Amino acid sequence: MLSTKFKKLRDTNILKLCSAPISNSFAKILDVGCGPTSYKFFKSLYKNYVGLDWIVPADIIQDLNKNPRLGFTDNYFDVIICTEVLEHLFYPDKVILELKRVLRTGGIAIISLPNEQEIWQRIGMLLGFKFKKGFDDIGGHRWYGNVDACETFVKKYFKIFTKKYVGFFIDGHFADRYGALVPWCLRESMANLRPNLFARQTIFYCIKN
Repeated sequence: MLSTKFKKLRDTNILKLCSAPISNSFAKILDVGCGPTSYKFFKSLYKNYVGLDWIVPADIIQDLNKNPRLGFTDNYFDVIICTEVLEHLFYPDKVILELKRVLRTGGIAIISLPNEQEIWQRIGMLLGFKFKKGFDDIGGHRWYGNVDACETFVKKYFKIFTKKYVGFFIDGHFADRYGALVPWCLRESMANLRPNLFARQTIFYCIKN
Protein backbone atom coordinates (compact mmCIF):
# COMPACT_ATOMS: atom_id res chain seq x y z
CA MET A 1 0.00 0.00 0.00
CA LEU A 2 1.19 3.51 -0.77
CA SER A 3 1.90 5.74 2.21
CA THR A 4 -0.33 8.77 2.91
CA LYS A 5 2.67 11.05 2.45
CA PHE A 6 3.35 9.58 -0.97
CA LYS A 7 -0.31 9.96 -2.03
CA LYS A 8 -0.21 13.65 -1.11
CA LEU A 9 3.11 14.08 -2.93
CA ARG A 10 1.67 12.34 -6.00
CA ASP A 11 -1.33 14.71 -6.09
CA THR A 12 0.88 17.77 -5.60
CA ASN A 13 3.26 16.73 -8.39
CA ILE A 14 0.42 16.00 -10.80
CA LEU A 15 -1.28 19.29 -10.00
CA LYS A 16 1.94 21.19 -10.78
CA LEU A 17 2.50 19.30 -14.04
CA CYS A 18 -1.00 19.73 -15.40
CA SER A 19 -1.88 23.19 -14.01
CA ALA A 20 -1.05 24.92 -17.33
CA PRO A 21 -3.12 22.73 -19.68
CA ILE A 22 -6.10 22.67 -17.33
CA SER A 23 -6.12 26.31 -16.27
CA ASN A 24 -9.55 26.23 -17.92
CA SER A 25 -11.84 24.82 -15.24
CA PHE A 26 -14.00 23.26 -17.98
CA ALA A 27 -11.18 21.10 -19.39
CA LYS A 28 -12.14 17.43 -19.67
CA ILE A 29 -9.93 15.29 -17.41
CA LEU A 30 -9.82 11.50 -17.07
CA ASP A 31 -8.01 9.99 -14.07
CA VAL A 32 -7.50 6.27 -14.68
CA GLY A 33 -6.95 4.37 -11.45
CA CYS A 34 -7.78 7.47 -9.42
CA GLY A 35 -8.10 5.86 -5.99
CA PRO A 36 -10.26 7.42 -3.24
CA THR A 37 -7.73 10.02 -2.05
CA SER A 38 -6.95 11.49 -5.46
CA TYR A 39 -10.58 11.23 -6.57
CA LYS A 40 -11.76 13.50 -3.75
CA PHE A 41 -8.82 15.86 -4.24
CA PHE A 42 -9.24 16.46 -7.98
CA LYS A 43 -13.05 16.21 -8.01
CA SER A 44 -13.19 19.27 -5.76
CA LEU A 45 -11.01 21.28 -8.16
CA TYR A 46 -12.27 20.54 -11.68
CA LYS A 47 -15.83 20.49 -13.01
CA ASN A 48 -15.25 17.99 -15.82
CA TYR A 49 -13.05 15.56 -13.91
CA VAL A 50 -13.87 11.86 -14.39
CA GLY A 51 -12.34 9.29 -12.04
CA LEU A 52 -12.13 5.65 -13.14
CA ASP A 53 -11.19 2.79 -10.83
CA TRP A 54 -12.24 -0.72 -9.89
CA ILE A 55 -13.21 0.40 -6.39
CA VAL A 56 -15.42 3.18 -5.04
CA PRO A 57 -15.47 6.12 -4.89
CA ALA A 58 -15.13 6.78 -8.63
CA ASP A 59 -17.36 8.05 -11.40
CA ILE A 60 -16.79 4.88 -13.43
CA ILE A 61 -16.24 1.49 -11.81
CA GLN A 62 -14.26 -0.67 -14.24
CA ASP A 63 -11.70 -3.44 -13.90
CA LEU A 64 -9.24 -2.80 -16.72
CA ASN A 65 -7.85 -6.32 -16.38
CA LYS A 66 -11.26 -7.65 -17.40
CA ASN A 67 -12.21 -4.91 -19.84
CA PRO A 68 -9.45 -2.57 -21.12
CA ARG A 69 -11.79 -0.72 -23.50
CA LEU A 70 -12.68 2.83 -22.39
CA GLY A 71 -16.25 3.90 -23.06
CA PHE A 72 -15.48 7.28 -24.63
CA THR A 73 -15.27 8.56 -28.19
CA ASP A 74 -11.94 9.31 -29.86
CA ASN A 75 -10.16 12.57 -28.90
CA TYR A 76 -12.61 13.26 -26.06
CA PHE A 77 -10.37 14.37 -23.16
CA ASP A 78 -7.98 17.31 -22.80
CA VAL A 79 -5.93 15.70 -20.01
CA ILE A 80 -5.43 12.09 -18.92
CA ILE A 81 -3.88 11.09 -15.60
CA CYS A 82 -2.65 7.52 -15.16
CA THR A 83 -0.23 7.16 -12.26
CA GLU A 84 0.96 3.92 -10.65
CA VAL A 85 -1.63 1.96 -12.63
CA LEU A 86 -0.10 0.37 -15.74
CA GLU A 87 2.25 -1.82 -13.70
CA HIS A 88 -0.82 -3.55 -12.20
CA LEU A 89 -2.37 -4.57 -15.53
CA PHE A 90 -2.21 -7.80 -17.49
CA TYR A 91 -2.30 -5.90 -20.79
CA PRO A 92 -0.82 -2.42 -20.23
CA ASP A 93 -0.23 -1.94 -23.96
CA LYS A 94 -3.94 -2.24 -24.67
CA VAL A 95 -4.82 0.24 -21.93
CA ILE A 96 -2.24 2.85 -22.91
CA LEU A 97 -3.48 2.62 -26.51
CA GLU A 98 -6.96 3.36 -25.17
CA LEU A 99 -5.60 6.35 -23.26
CA LYS A 100 -4.07 7.64 -26.47
CA ARG A 101 -7.30 7.06 -28.41
CA VAL A 102 -9.55 9.05 -26.06
CA LEU A 103 -7.03 11.91 -25.61
CA ARG A 104 -7.33 14.73 -28.13
CA THR A 105 -4.42 15.59 -30.41
CA GLY A 106 -2.20 18.00 -28.51
CA GLY A 107 -3.68 16.80 -25.22
CA ILE A 108 -1.63 16.07 -22.10
CA ALA A 109 -1.05 12.67 -20.52
CA ILE A 110 0.45 12.42 -17.03
CA ILE A 111 1.79 8.87 -16.65
CA SER A 112 3.91 7.41 -13.88
CA LEU A 113 5.58 4.05 -13.37
CA PRO A 114 7.63 2.66 -10.48
CA ASN A 115 11.32 1.83 -10.64
CA GLU A 116 11.45 -1.78 -9.55
CA GLN A 117 15.26 -1.79 -9.40
CA GLU A 118 15.88 1.09 -7.01
CA ILE A 119 18.33 0.65 -4.17
CA TRP A 120 15.94 -0.61 -1.48
CA GLN A 121 14.64 -3.33 -3.77
CA ARG A 122 18.23 -4.41 -4.51
CA ILE A 123 19.26 -4.43 -0.85
CA GLY A 124 16.10 -6.29 0.06
CA MET A 125 16.84 -9.01 -2.47
CA LEU A 126 20.40 -9.36 -1.18
CA LEU A 127 19.06 -9.83 2.35
CA GLY A 128 16.55 -12.45 1.29
CA PHE A 129 13.35 -10.43 0.94
CA LYS A 130 11.16 -11.95 -1.78
CA PHE A 131 10.58 -9.90 -4.92
CA LYS A 132 8.96 -12.03 -7.61
CA LYS A 133 8.85 -11.57 -11.36
CA GLY A 134 5.45 -11.02 -12.90
CA PHE A 135 2.64 -10.40 -10.42
CA ASP A 136 3.57 -10.54 -6.76
CA ASP A 137 1.16 -11.70 -4.09
CA ILE A 138 0.85 -8.33 -2.34
CA GLY A 139 0.98 -5.40 -4.72
CA GLY A 140 0.04 -7.08 -8.00
CA HIS A 141 2.89 -5.36 -9.86
CA ARG A 142 4.22 -6.14 -13.27
CA TRP A 143 7.98 -5.63 -13.34
CA TYR A 144 9.08 -3.04 -15.87
CA GLY A 145 12.61 -2.86 -14.57
CA ASN A 146 14.43 0.41 -14.10
CA VAL A 147 13.71 4.04 -15.02
CA ASP A 148 15.10 3.66 -18.54
CA ALA A 149 12.82 0.70 -19.27
CA CYS A 150 9.79 2.69 -18.07
CA GLU A 151 10.69 5.60 -20.34
CA THR A 152 11.14 3.30 -23.33
CA PHE A 153 7.66 1.89 -22.74
CA VAL A 154 5.97 5.30 -22.52
CA LYS A 155 7.85 6.61 -25.58
CA LYS A 156 6.23 3.95 -27.74
CA TYR A 157 2.91 5.76 -27.40
CA PHE A 158 3.47 9.41 -26.43
CA LYS A 159 5.98 12.20 -26.89
CA ILE A 160 7.58 12.86 -23.48
CA PHE A 161 7.81 16.58 -22.88
CA THR A 162 9.38 16.45 -19.42
CA LYS A 163 9.64 14.09 -16.45
CA LYS A 164 10.04 14.20 -12.68
CA TYR A 165 11.86 11.69 -10.50
CA VAL A 166 10.41 10.95 -7.07
CA GLY A 167 12.75 9.73 -4.34
CA PHE A 168 12.23 6.36 -2.69
CA PHE A 169 9.44 6.39 -0.14
CA ILE A 170 8.23 4.29 2.76
CA ASP A 171 5.99 1.90 0.89
CA GLY A 172 5.36 -1.16 3.00
CA HIS A 173 8.38 -3.21 1.88
CA PHE A 174 12.01 -3.29 2.98
CA ALA A 175 12.23 0.53 3.10
CA ASP A 176 9.72 0.52 5.96
CA ARG A 177 12.49 -0.58 8.28
CA TYR A 178 15.38 1.58 7.10
CA GLY A 179 14.19 4.19 4.57
CA ALA A 180 13.09 6.65 7.26
CA LEU A 181 16.75 7.10 8.21
CA VAL A 182 17.24 9.13 5.01
CA PRO A 183 15.66 12.65 5.02
CA TRP A 184 13.10 13.29 2.28
CA CYS A 185 15.03 16.21 0.74
CA LEU A 186 18.09 14.00 0.41
CA ARG A 187 16.05 11.26 -1.25
CA GLU A 188 14.87 13.73 -3.89
CA SER A 189 18.41 14.94 -4.60
CA MET A 190 19.66 11.37 -4.86
CA ALA A 191 16.82 10.48 -7.23
CA ASN A 192 17.78 13.28 -9.62
CA LEU A 193 21.48 12.43 -9.41
CA ARG A 194 21.12 8.69 -10.11
CA PRO A 195 17.49 7.94 -11.04
CA ASN A 196 17.97 4.27 -11.91
CA LEU A 197 19.39 3.68 -8.44
CA PHE A 198 17.53 6.10 -6.19
CA ALA A 199 14.25 7.13 -7.87
CA ARG A 200 11.24 5.09 -6.78
CA GLN A 201 8.95 6.56 -9.40
CA THR A 202 9.07 8.59 -12.61
CA ILE A 203 6.21 10.92 -13.58
CA PHE A 204 6.12 11.52 -17.34
CA TYR A 205 4.49 14.65 -18.77
CA CYS A 206 3.48 13.59 -22.28
CA ILE A 207 1.84 15.09 -25.35
CA LYS A 208 -0.23 13.29 -27.98
CA ASN A 209 1.03 14.19 -31.44
